Amino acid sequence: MNLKLSLGLAAAAASLSMSVAAADVDWGVHSDPSESASPMVTGSFVDHYFFSIPAGFNLLASVTVSNNLTVVFTPPVVLPPLVVFQINNGYYTLFSDGGSVGVADGGDIPLGNNWMFDGASGSTVNSVSIGTGDYYYKVWGDAVGVSGGLYTITSAIAPIPEPGTYAMMLAGLGAVGFVAMRRRQRG
Repeated sequence: MNLKLSLGLAAAAASLSMSVAAADVDWGVHSDPSESASPMVTGSFVDHYFFSIPAGFNLLASVTVSNNLTVVFTPPVVLPPLVVFQINNGYYTLFSDGGSVGVADGGDIPLGNNWMFDGASGSTVNSVSIGTGDYYYKVWGDAVGVSGGLYTITSAIAPIPEPGTYAMMLAGLGAVGFVAMRRRQRG
């Protein structure tokens, strides 16, 4: 094989290995209590998960975890560890979909930090107070395992109690405390 053909094939292989994969997933109306996805990705990736928050729900909590897998061989097999699935530089962000619903475009507003995830970061839950409307998660990173990478994103919604609910709860606790004090004084 001549040198030009070898260099051309090597360049093509390198550009394919560095391509960016993208998936857009429409969850529709965010269900109660949660939505979840576990895609397998290869190379650099950017995924979007679009959803709508229905009336009555004001709290959105999410977690994304990289499901890394490394095979460690034991003697008598003498081979280096094999990284099957791994994601490096994994991040995700929540956006308010500011116009074209279901399309990540320039009118969208980030509503949180770039939350990092990898196989070592654990399961930190990130929560944001939000209102009814259209939103999406943007998830990105580099899948560097021999089979790419695997991650799980889970998102849950819950209503935030009204201030009057807290007042009623405090009044109820006060009444229970008063009854307990009276019983102790009589007994």
